[in-house]
Amino acid sequence: MMTLTTGQGWRWLHALSGHPAWRWCALGGLALIFAADGQTQLGFAHGSLYPPVILLALFTGSTGFVLAIALAAAGLTVAGIFISPAAPAEFAPVFVLANRVLALAGIGLSCLLSVAIIHYLQQVQSAYRAQLRSRRESERLAGRLSSILECMTEAFFILDEKQRVVFANRKAELLLGTASRPMLGQPLVAVFPQLQLLLASDRTEGEAELFYPRCERWLACHYVRTGEGLALSLQDSTERKRNEQIQLTEARALQMIYEGANRHEVLTRIVLGIEQVLPNTLASVLLLDEDGIHLREGAAPSLPESYNQAVYGQPIGPEAGSCGTAMYRRQPVIVEDIATDPLWTAYQEPALAHGLRACWSIPVLDGEGRVLASFALYHHSPKAPTEADLTLIGRTGHIVGLALERYRQEATLRSLEEQLRHAQRMEAVGQLTGGIAHDFNNLLTVILGNGELLQEQLAREPALAELARMMVTAAQRGADLTHRLLAFARRQALEPRVIQVNELVEGMGPLLTRALGQHISMELRPSAGLGPALVDPGQLESALLNLCLNARDAMPEGGRLTLETADIRLDRDYAASHAEVAPGHYVLLAVSDTGSGIPPEHLGRIFEPFFTTKEKGKGSGLGLSMVFGFIRQTNGHISVYSELGIGTVVKMYLPRAETGAREAEPADNMVPVQHGGGECILLVEDDELVRRYAEEQLLGHGFRVLSTGNGHDALALLRQRDDIDLLFTDVVMPGGLGGAELAARARALRPELKVLFTSGYTENAIVHQGRLEQGVLLLGKPYRRAELMAKVRQAIDHS
Repeated sequence: MMTLTTGQGWRWLHALSGHPAWRWCALGGLALIFAADGQTQLGFAHGSLYPPVILLALFTGSTGFVLAIALAAAGLTVAGIFISPAAPAEFAPVFVLANRVLALAGIGLSCLLSVAIIHYLQQVQSAYRAQLRSRRESERLAGRLSSILECMTEAFFILDEKQRVVFANRKAELLLGTASRPMLGQPLVAVFPQLQLLLASDRTEGEAELFYPRCERWLACHYVRTGEGLALSLQDSTERKRNEQIQLTEARALQMIYEGANRHEVLTRIVLGIEQVLPNTLASVLLLDEDGIHLREGAAPSLPESYNQAVYGQPIGPEAGSCGTAMYRRQPVIVEDIATDPLWTAYQEPALAHGLRACWSIPVLDGEGRVLASFALYHHSPKAPTEADLTLIGRTGHIVGLALERYRQEATLRSLEEQLRHAQRMEAVGQLTGGIAHDFNNLLTVILGNGELLQEQLAREPALAELARMMVTAAQRGADLTHRLLAFARRQALEPRVIQVNELVEGMGPLLTRALGQHISMELRPSAGLGPALVDPGQLESALLNLCLNARDAMPEGGRLTLETADIRLDRDYAASHAEVAPGHYVLLAVSDTGSGIPPEHLGRIFEPFFTTKEKGKGSGLGLSMVFGFIRQTNGHISVYSELGIGTVVKMYLPRAETGAREAEPADNMVPVQHGGGECILLVEDDELVRRYAEEQLLGHGFRVLSTGNGHDALALLRQRDDIDLLFTDVVMPGGLGGAELAARARALRPELKVLFTSGYTENAIVHQGRLEQGVLLLGKPYRRAELMAKVRQAIDHS
């Protein structure tokens, strides 16, 4: 029976059963036994030979044939009673009958046994065939399943209870870069140590992210526990992981910027975020200094600090490693092996000493193409980047650029806000100064003029004359003070001319030498071929003198003062970081000293009015304020650089005159004041004291004078009189009719009428952008008698 249950035995039995020879053997056996029974006396057991024939019929595998043989055997046994010779005399009839009955019983039993055996064999055969069909179906399904698993786009593993690989498809071989067969029987934990955490959990299924160090890939894992182990699929998720991490890093960086984190913290967050995507990589951000020459600290938390310190301060150039060269070339620099690349010749020692063998770097540019920094990835072994690596570096560099640009915009915004606050303060001071200057200069005009008269009349009384002189001196100091306040507030009237700055500086040489003293040496460095400047020469001389006196005070023990000129072009990059600067060509006048320098905490306040670090009584705090106001009103620019113990450099950028502009004629020396020839002057002045003083001075010098306190009365006099030669009017007057409008209406009545303005504060009536209108004559208050007569004569004699 055991043989029949095996595939080989059953196939043998199946081959033997049902063969036609068995039928003929059974039929032949019946015939032979019947023939023998017919020749043998009754009483002998020939009928007992039929059961083996029936059993022989068993091999036909046919129940019907067995029954037919059995019936035939029974019939032949009964027939043998009639055809066989009589039994020997000693055989009793009962014995003969019993012999035949026993034969029939054997036939019946043999038939039943054969039928049972055939039925059993048929059941076994059916079961075997069913098992065979099931096995074939299983093999077919297993083949289809294997084909499906091999065609999967994901790597698929089946692990046994000891986490050994029992199946791995072709995709697993390609994904892991190894052959599947050598993996069979090996624990997968050796390849992915992170699987230990999954195996230790009680979850029946789940997902996880695995990193494959050999190929530096991120794999998305989905696992399901089976009865005997674990089934899991792996899919390359490197690109998705990188995109997600890039987006997360960018979002975190922007959030940190919004929350007020400093630049170093944001850059560090970006670098660490990229290192999470590439665990075997070290990332770095290097900044470029404002001069665009040297590397500065950015963020490199994973690089050795000693290596970082060796890099900081190094200049960029054509062979300055990966980062310095990338900034210099303004394009990516990929170094696959630091040990052999010539770009790293000067920097190989510190890099190799810290195990750095490859470095891929890109420059970080702003929206206008200026280099801000570099982003780099370092590796501990020689390596070439893939397209995905280059894409990752480019996107990260973009994020770094966004962060740096955001911080630069915020710094620019803070600078602009500070400039706005400064401008608002200046505007407030200017408005206050204008109001004070208008009234104060009127008072000073009377005091100064009458003081001069007293000096002349008290010439024979020295004691009283000295008091008059002191009064004049004090009035002049007051005039200087209002002048400086107006200069700081940019409310003074300038008369810009085309001048040669070299000639002006050389002409002031003797004056500056005396002012500096013998303990300070002065050096002039004029630039050859210097272009002309468009500036008020008198105000420039005053500004230069102020700067030289400040430099002198910074060198009490002696030193060197250097005056240098040059043609300078301020580009758009410089103008972008200095809101008040317009890009273009300028004439530079620099004043350098070797003095004590200015403390950093004071540099931001040196142009504020009344701010000074000098001892009490040794400085008003208005000198630099006046210089600042004059330069800004001239549409120029001023910058200060100072280091404690080394000295200070003040650079004045003066607007350059247009090509072909004519240079100003040298001013004539003031000629002695001549008396008038009876010319008629219409004096319009709202301040009674000033009007009385000016009227007396004009009458005393041979002029006829008509005076009034407002513009409307002046127009009435112009309509009544046709002998008026000069309109001498204040600019700022109450009543709604100022000096400028009065002059316009007067010339509408009398086109040939000459006009002379006077004011201590002009606002914008006759001054535009700090400059007098073409052909306008202005006598600033307070004025002396000689200045008054000279301007009157100039106005009358020149159209």
